[in-house]
Amino acid sequence: VGCLAGAVTKNEYLGAIEAAGFRGTQLVGETSAPAELWANDPSTKEVAKKLNLPREKSKELARSITSIKVSAYKPAA
Repeated sequence: VGCLAGAVTKNEYLGAIEAAGFRGTQLVGETSAPAELWANDPSTKEVAKKLNLPREKSKELARSITSIKVSAYKPAA
């Protein structure tokens, strides 16, 4: 499992791309890691324990974590 520090919502990320001057932003791919990967990861287990999250709630949260691929262009200045 990779690092999630600094993770933002999909809409926040797409908004930041637009705010940086990119145009024609398109979501071209989205991948979710299997919930079992997150649920069995030692770091995730530790966070869930500290937050007192039941295992099913941890799996639900894990399903919301995705990686996206974006296409956009930046007009010439």
